[in-house]
Amino acid sequence: MLTATCLSRQLCPDYEALELGLGETTLINAIAESTSRTKDKIKADYKQRGDLGLVAQESKASQKLLFQPAPLTVPFVFAKLKAIALASGTGAQKKKVDLIQQILVKCVGVETKFIIRSLEGKLRIGLAERTVVTSLAHAVVKTEAAKSGKKYSPETMAEKLDKGAEIVKQVFS
Repeated sequence: MLTATCLSRQLCPDYEALELGLGETTLINAIAESTSRTKDKIKADYKQRGDLGLVAQESKASQKLLFQPAPLTVPFVFAKLKAIALASGTGAQKKKVDLIQQILVKCVGVETKFIIRSLEGKLRIGLAERTVVTSLAHAVVKTEAAKSGKKYSPETMAEKLDKGAEIVKQVFS
């Protein structure tokens, strides 16, 4: 459910009421600190481009690195996002910027763009939450079919995909 989580900017179920609480300024500060660019330059690029994720990606691409960062992993990103959501009190914004920066340092290529867009709540990929849930269900059903080695007729596979989508939708809801 991490993909659906990223789309909805929620890290936990609604009843846990855990939100990222990030604004544009916090994201700009994190991009500036992780790319050694000025906030004013990032703001100007954002005003011109209209996409903070793209500005972050371009800012990161222009950096010279001495070594390749360790790859991003789902557990690493999720842990940092949860820490961002839990940050509160004096210095919380600085702590959030530091946590975002820790994620951005490990980003390579388009990862930067999509991390910023997801933090901003503007993924711009044209997917609704239900589409992602259905896609996740289809991935699970097809993976299980491949693991079992069974070959299903197109009709049987369609039935299994529909049933899987209904189960995941019920669980998600």
